[in-house]
Amino acid sequence: MRVAIPSTPENDPLAQWLTEKNVAFYRGPEDDVLARYLIGAAWLLANDPHGIVVRITADCPLVDPGHVSSMIQYFLNEERPAFAANRYGNEIARGLDVEIMTAKLLAWRATQPDVSRYEREHVTPWLRRPECLTSGTLHPNTNPTAGMRWTLDTPEDYAWFTRLAQHVNTEPPHPTTQEVLDYIAQTGDVLYEPEA
Repeated sequence: MRVAIPSTPENDPLAQWLTEKNVAFYRGPEDDVLARYLIGAAWLLANDPHGIVVRITADCPLVDPGHVSSMIQYFLNEERPAFAANRYGNEIARGLDVEIMTAKLLAWRATQPDVSRYEREHVTPWLRRPECLTSGTLHPNTNPTAGMRWTLDTPEDYAWFTRLAQHVNTEPPHPTTQEVLDYIAQTGDVLYEPEA
């Protein structure tokens, strides 16, 4: 695992912390996250372009490691789709998103002339296009988190995560999805995605 962070002065303290914790990281343009992914995938592209890139964003800290492992196995056992995702068409909490693709596919998209600034910032919106979805797969996910919000984007989200952290073990590999669901069942403390 390697952490991608922006190469801005504001992120120097994070780079220092990662160095002290011996966590591998790399830096790249702040507004071009796709470029940061390519920097991180450079070794794969040079040595195994069909190697896989697993995308989990920093605002999704409750992704269950067991689920990631099962998604990787699913991806590898399929007839090598272009990508696999657990969210599109599945009912899971926002904040449990995992996407898997080959380094080659990621590099190909980055070189296309129609890549928008929005896509460069958010990396994979193009995967949701109908022409791409036909070459990908969904990891089956029947999960009782449907409609919930487990992402960390707003002050309300942060307050919920703070309450959760007071009741569950947050040391990796915790909390698991089941531990969060147990907390919700015991306290009734849950956030839901707003109706569209």
